[in-house]
Amino acid sequence: MAKSIIVQTEDAVDVALLTAIADLAKGRLMSLIEMSLPFSNQFRNTDLCSQAARTRYYLLLQGVLLLAAIM
Repeated sequence: MAKSIIVQTEDAVDVALLTAIADLAKGRLMSLIEMSLPFSNQFRNTDLCSQAARTRYYLLLQGVLLLAAIM
């Protein structure tokens, strides 16, 4: 299922997280290791609810990248 992820958003954190999950499912560990994190200031200038969701996705992205690094 993760192999069929289609990224249809402009949000930098969403794009990075969805791409990372798809790459992990496809075994593309090198592309994950080479991936750079989006800047956190890109989602800190929004309302608190959106900021909380973006922060959660950002932390999930960090976890996926760390998982790829130790595999």
